[in-house]
Amino acid sequence: MIDKKNKKGSKDIRGVFALVFFAVVTAVIFNHMSPSGIALFGQWETQKGVVSANPKTNPINNSIDIHSAQLVSKIIKEKQRTIIDVRAREVFDMGHIPTAVSFPLVTFDDNFLQMLSTIKQHDPVLLYCSSVYCTDSHSFADLIMNMGYTDVKVFSGGFDQWQEKGYEIEKNKE
Repeated sequence: MIDKKNKKGSKDIRGVFALVFFAVVTAVIFNHMSPSGIALFGQWETQKGVVSANPKTNPINNSIDIHSAQLVSKIIKEKQRTIIDVRAREVFDMGHIPTAVSFPLVTFDDNFLQMLSTIKQHDPVLLYCSSVYCTDSHSFADLIMNMGYTDVKVFSGGFDQWQEKGYEIEKNKE
């Protein structure tokens, strides 16, 4: 009698494993076929730039990244680019990179005409957001490059790296 129970129990366990295996294989295939599936690969090393899964529909363009706060400082001193902070205005007011102008990504649709009148399509621009864990500056870069902006760079370390390296910050008076 015990022998029959062990055989039945091992059959049940094998059936459960087979069902789980089938479910996992089906899920991976469905995810792979879906245009908006979950990314299985990404860029996770902060030294290489923005941390992100590589989505199928809108991959991060790391070729426009600047990783060095020292290089950004040089760009600012030499006035080589317009610096654009894409974080929320309230966050910008609490502290930002010197000379930066605020164009929050969340208000892009409302403010892009103002940006077009302020920053011309041929002007060199440098975008940043909060840190390597923020993809807003890359999203903003995609939007303006699709509008014809040609000289766009992103400071991948963002405001956090700037502040960590001890560079000067500006605050707006309340």
